Amino acid sequence: MKRLIRWILNAFPRSVLQRAASWGVPLLGLFYIGRGRECPVCGARRRRFLPYGYVVSREDALCPNCLALERHRLLWLWLLWLRWLWWLWLWWKRWLSRTMRRF
Repeated sequence: MKRLIRWILNAFPRSVLQRAASWGVPLLGLFYIGRGRECPVCGARRRRFLPYGYVVSREDALCPNCLALERHRLLWLWLLWLRWLWWLWLWWKRWLSRTMRRF
């Protein structure tokens, strides 16, 4: 599978690959359905993610459902963590203001 993907990436121009990616990558992702990995962006579960890269191919890089790379998934998790911190800060601020009113 990795050889086939590498051949396709090298054989076709980038503009053709970008047009075909909207239907081709999710179709290719049907071969990877399983429980090994979960994408935090879309919640899809796959045995593995697709390889990605032109010169050096990286394993488990591309989610076949939402086309998110490692950096996209990391950014998503970081934003979820920031949202959690924001809620925690609001809770702390509310609790502190109520406590200070009593004194």
